[in-house]
Amino acid sequence: MDFFSQTEELLCFLNLNLSKTNLILINDLKTKFLNDYNLIASFIKDYLTLKNSYIICEDENIYKNFIEYYNKNCETIGEDLLILDLYKHAKYYLVFIFEKKFEFNLIDNEIIGYIETINLFYALEVYPYLLQKFDKFLNLKIDRNIFCSVLKSLVDIVVNRNIDSNTEKIDLVFLDYEINKILLGHKDTSGRLVG
Repeated sequence: MDFFSQTEELLCFLNLNLSKTNLILINDLKTKFLNDYNLIASFIKDYLTLKNSYIICEDENIYKNFIEYYNKNCETIGEDLLILDLYKHAKYYLVFIFEKKFEFNLIDNEIIGYIETINLFYALEVYPYLLQKFDKFLNLKIDRNIFCSVLKSLVDIVVNRNIDSNTEKIDLVFLDYEINKILLGHKDTSGRLVG
């Protein structure tokens, strides 16, 4: 099943299962994503990859994996928190896709520049990693200096991969390990390490 069909089925599932309030959030996301079902499916794939400890969600399993994730998490955290988390991460994803800060005042031109470089080198496989780091930065779990150091390190890795003509996908677990190793000496004002 292609991205479009899986997204259509997924949205149909949500229409049948969500409360009215959560359905409003999902419909708002559809609008924000310009009703582009392929883009929505790309986001869902990257979101599931993030939530599954960077194990990549296969294209043909997006619908199935989302339903499993939805059912499991509705039982543990509840529908409202699950949909709010999905909605929040979708808004971060739009920053990556459209290279605009939207309502996020903490995002500045330097941060957008790093995103533009990542997109220029078509390193879209790092989006799940970016989702996690954006969430930490925007929720003030890491400061701006550390966040920009993470982005700079990520851009360096992406650029070097291109210079080396390496066409292999970036392993997100290894990426997280390498960037944390690079930043080990960096601490934010509260003493928390990037992680």
